[in-house]
Amino acid sequence: MGFLAPAGLFLAAALAVPIILHLFQRHQGPRLVFPALRYLRRAEKEHARRIKLRQLMLLALRMLAVLIVALLAARPFQRQGGSAHAPSAVVIVLDNSASTGVVEGDRRVLDGLKDRAIETLLRASPDDRFWLLRAGAPWEPATRGDANTIADRVRETEPTAAAADLGAALQRAASLAAAGAAGRAIEVQLLSDLQLSNLRNMGPPARPTEVVVWTPSRPAPANRGITDVQIGGGLSPRAGERTTAAVRVAGAAAEDSSNLRLVIGGRTAAAGIATAGAAAVMQLPPQAEGTISGYAEIDADALRIDDRRYFVVNITPVPPVALGRSVPFLDDALAVLADARRMQRVAPVAADVVIAPGGVGP
Repeated sequence: MGFLAPAGLFLAAALAVPIILHLFQRHQGPRLVFPALRYLRRAEKEHARRIKLRQLMLLALRMLAVLIVALLAARPFQRQGGSAHAPSAVVIVLDNSASTGVVEGDRRVLDGLKDRAIETLLRASPDDRFWLLRAGAPWEPATRGDANTIADRVRETEPTAAAADLGAALQRAASLAAAGAAGRAIEVQLLSDLQLSNLRNMGPPARPTEVVVWTPSRPAPANRGITDVQIGGGLSPRAGERTTAAVRVAGAAAEDSSNLRLVIGGRTAAAGIATAGAAAVMQLPPQAEGTISGYAEIDADALRIDDRRYFVVNITPVPPVALGRSVPFLDDALAVLADARRMQRVAPVAADVVIAPGGVGP
């Protein structure tokens, strides 16, 4: 038997409260002698015994109520079959890649995988050793500990935005178990939705290892997501001029469409309708010089991690241009560009671009 929240046992200290109440109730009034009532002493003693027994029973009930509250707060559980297996070294490979964030009904796929991992940990014996590998976060070190420690880590696991390399994770798990088994039976448990893109480099572990695989049986859900956001057609927009944003959306059906929003600096800059398999082009208002950041977003579906895509764009200043000597045609062309705010006319010493007709200029 174990406790999921052993800190709740501290509530058992409240057992002192009913004891204190019992002791305070033990008071005696003043004694008065009535010779004519001596024959009632025997009845009084019998009545006192009944009152004392009733008070002791009340004290026991109070203490039992406090103890039950403390045990409920500590969340006790029974490790079923914990002593029915030989000591084991178990590595749990929990897939928390982006695909496990798919919501089915009212739960994510990852929540079901976590439930299966907890079932294993509840059946652990004190001699078992456990490791936890999060396949969706390969940069994290493996967690080693007892069943309660690993169970806490499993519960706090959330999906990442990364893909998983399940083949590499299994190789790593086999190495961990072999190095720390200390004579125990080795087992690797893979809990995954077996997303096809995560199955690269799959193969048998380098060391002979028993691998148990659990995956939910379900059809692949329809999904719609943003695959690309391009601002200004791939060129840095100029400060003060309007530009475009092209947002490409992928989906299971070509006729599938969704509302699309483009947010810059926390405010919606543009909105439209996105059709799966096509790019939606939206007009953006002029922006000030500098770096802007934002995201494109569509309505949420089962897999929410690809419903939003972030971007950062550098808004370049309008180039200062100077003309070396006056030429009628060039003067008119530069005036049109200046009126459209595509450039600004400056003195040659302050220009980034100097036009010198016939090689003649300052």
